[in-house]
Amino acid sequence: MKWGSKRFWICFLGWELFFHSWYLAYLLPEPVLELLSSFAFEIQFFTAMLWINIPGIPLHYTMGDRYFPVEAFGALPQGVIGYGLIVLFWTVVAGILARITNAAIGWLQRRRARQTPGSLSR
Repeated sequence: MKWGSKRFWICFLGWELFFHSWYLAYLLPEPVLELLSSFAFEIQFFTAMLWINIPGIPLHYTMGDRYFPVEAFGALPQGVIGYGLIVLFWTVVAGILARITNAAIGWLQRRRARQTPGSLSR
């Protein structure tokens, strides 16, 4: 299991897209945004709130009110450093999950290769 393997980077990019995809909808053209229902934006707001608050609340306790003041919806980042720390947090989480996913896929492939066609194993 290597950090530079192709399978690891595919897993890593998949997790990165999963964690950072909520704000990509804001890059859509305005006519497409008008076609989306308000329900889609409510889901987007909820995921954005979680995306910011999961790392934001612990970072508020470590860095203080300067970068993460607590407001009505939780600890909101202030400035480039605050948002950069949140992106760094989710990038590290994506790397850890990609490492775990890569190891699990490798383990399953090795297990399948060891099994013989006529054996009954659990």
